Amino acid sequence: MELIQHKGGEVAYSDPHVPVFPPMRRYRFDLQSVELTPEGPAAFDAVVLATNHDAFDYALIRDHARLIVDTRGVYREGAAHIVRA
Repeated sequence: MELIQHKGGEVAYSDPHVPVFPPMRRYRFDLQSVELTPEGPAAFDAVVLATNHDAFDYALIRDHARLIVDTRGVYREGAAHIVRA
């Protein structure tokens, strides 16, 4: 996240269980969780799935994101815009 911001990129996150991004030992990000809407994933170059829980509408993300980096194995079916990491 720090590298993305340093290069001028915009970072946002959505997690209803974490309304404010917590401070960590090395990093501090002034971020608040944003509501997941169809416009949200479409507005970014990439969506990184860093957690997997029932609060997310994964079909909405799949249908509206340009690129998905799936670090949690959410999407079992292949698609050109989904990268498993």
